Amino acid sequence: RAHAPREARQSVAMTLEATDPKAASRPSTATLEGIKEALTHTLVQKFSAKFADTSAQVRSIIADEVAGFMSLTGSVKDSDIESLEGRIRDRVLGAKSAARRYKGPVNDEWAEISAFVAEEGLRLESEKKAKIAAQKKAYQAELDAQVAAKAAKKEEAKRAVLAEKAEQEAQLEKWRGGGVA
Repeated sequence: RAHAPREARQSVAMTLEATDPKAASRPSTATLEGIKEALTHTLVQKFSAKFADTSAQVRSIIADEVAGFMSLTGSVKDSDIESLEGRIRDRVLGAKSAARRYKGPVNDEWAEISAFVAEEGLRLESEKKAKIAAQKKAYQAELDAQVAAKAAKKEEAKRAVLAEKAEQEAQLEKWRGGGVA
């Protein structure tokens, strides 16, 4: 007979203690473990009420089966809950209990495909952003080179104008100096 892992049984045992009317606290549902605890708590309460026997043996059977159910399945379909209930009933009544009949963890291929598509979309978007950033950088470098070339050309033109002006002034002085003599 397969038993649930020790941690799961201890967790359910703590949940069984929480089913005591004196304990009013409910497990937190802020985390996945909290949600599992809340579901375990709810299932234990349901089955404890259904099997009115509150002996330690019945509580232990419920704890063991609920822990096994929670550790083996990611689904809470009606058929799985009914299988769990049947197994608990068989064990409580002392009948020969069948092997655990509930399905294994849910393996949703569409969810995996959706997650892959989302990841791929993020990857493509980041590649597109990187490509655009590289293009912007290349355009900026080209513009900077054009601005530098234009500034150099403007500086060259300014030097040429100054050189021509200096040459004209020299010729004017030569002409003035040659005409007065």
